[in-house]
Amino acid sequence: DYFYGLSINAKDDTDVDTLLALPQVKKVWPNRYYDRPEPVAAAQVVTINGTSDVLSSLKMTGADKVHAQGLTGKGIKIGFLDTGVDWRHPALGGGYGEGFKVAGGYDFVGDDFVGWNDPVPDNDPLTTCLEGGHGTHVAGILAAKDPQGVGFGISGVAPDASLYAYRVLGCSGGVTDDILMQGFERAASDGVDLISMSIGETTIWEGGSPYIPILSKIQSQGIGIVIAAGNEGDTGLYVSS
Repeated sequence: DYFYGLSINAKDDTDVDTLLALPQVKKVWPNRYYDRPEPVAAAQVVTINGTSDVLSSLKMTGADKVHAQGLTGKGIKIGFLDTGVDWRHPALGGGYGEGFKVAGGYDFVGDDFVGWNDPVPDNDPLTTCLEGGHGTHVAGILAAKDPQGVGFGISGVAPDASLYAYRVLGCSGGVTDDILMQGFERAASDGVDLISMSIGETTIWEGGSPYIPILSKIQSQGIGIVIAAGNEGDTGLYVSS
């Protein structure tokens, strides 16, 4: 177990003080709400000496050099917390479960979850709503691998890796700390090698955080964790998430 805790509704500071007075309670944190990641669009696209090379992003990140050394993610399990995934996409294997690109995962919330209503979990992280496409996009960046003769030959950074998708966002609204923490715990328990989350804010560590004990324990087991510092890219190079 990575974390012992529960989320409850406290009406006011008196309830919080009452909880803190209990000998069984070590710490009380607010259950914060985070907006879903939204695409950031440019007002105008200008092409100067453009190229039709659809794989240029791999060159920009240096991933093509890693691929040239035969390192393509084979044998690596990548877990990611997001809006779920449309595993029916041919570049993501077209199936779900053992033997497929998307080998596992979990849906913690269901389509109708918006951040404060009751989640409806199930074992399949499939997302079919348009608003749930962010997770499929992330899965493609991580490990897309177009079948021969299908699509544009686009490759993810680790095209031979296995994906484990943990759906923490419904088709609208956001997510709260308790759901995200369950996602991290489940991913670690499933034995992934790396956990990625493209939901992040630059203030997450301020004033202490319930993530510190759980993520520290996960990292101590050799599991890498990567969390986005927002989606806008306007906070500079040195910012915590």
